[in-house]
Amino acid sequence: MDDLDKALSHFDSMVDYEVAPVCPDGRKRSASACRKCLQKQYFPGGTVDYSCSQLRLLYVLCYLPVHLKENLDVLEGLNRNGVENSWAPSIEVLALGGGPGSEIAGFQIFVANHGFFGSNPAGIEITRLDRVAEWSEIFKTVRSIAQGTETKFKYSRIKDDVRKINRYKGTYDLVFLSYIVSELTDVEAVQLGKALANVIKKKCVLVFNDRNETDVVNRIDTITKLLPPAITEYESKSACHVGMPYPEAIKERVGPKLHLSSYRRGIVVVS
Repeated sequence: MDDLDKALSHFDSMVDYEVAPVCPDGRKRSASACRKCLQKQYFPGGTVDYSCSQLRLLYVLCYLPVHLKENLDVLEGLNRNGVENSWAPSIEVLALGGGPGSEIAGFQIFVANHGFFGSNPAGIEITRLDRVAEWSEIFKTVRSIAQGTETKFKYSRIKDDVRKINRYKGTYDLVFLSYIVSELTDVEAVQLGKALANVIKKKCVLVFNDRNETDVVNRIDTITKLLPPAITEYESKSACHVGMPYPEAIKERVGPKLHLSSYRRGIVVVS
């Protein structure tokens, strides 16, 4: 995939593999410590922090292909199961806590291959709700993946925490929740489910992609039970290769994750 290769090569060119920048704690470390610093954030007790520019670049190099594919897997799974073709001419999409926009890149690949579940919308408006402003520059490159010319994509961003979604009034045809439910408490998951019910259209696709952990899966289940009933559903925990090439030289430098291992679930709800 040329667009993905170009994006990865662009991010790779921006990483200083010899010397790491001064870390948030004021210490200067070798660049080899950056990969370990990124990984340890996701272990129990770790603090997720994307304030470091080097870490943001390494995150995209390590996880963009696999996170893209995980979200694409859900969309294609729902499409295979059958989704009624009755959508508005213009589609509105909400990505909660999307960071660099991996799910949006996966969505644009889906649209390029399948349209929007059988329809071919003239325009798609994508809103990212994310509190980390620094992702926006990286997103400008990520959104170029499979952007195409047949569908006009429009992008906007709300700077805020997903827990504050109830502040915003909108009506969305599709909502992505990729690696965000795992950052919520059980109480916050309930709050999010109730808030989502107020911002989705009468017919809406919801895509969940997150850690395959019992607590996280249970929270996702809690959220879905607070939404209108599902007419179509897709669920997968299967582990498999990402199924797309990765530039060998960059692979040797960053050791990207190239196997799907997440819990993936998609539902189409109708009220």
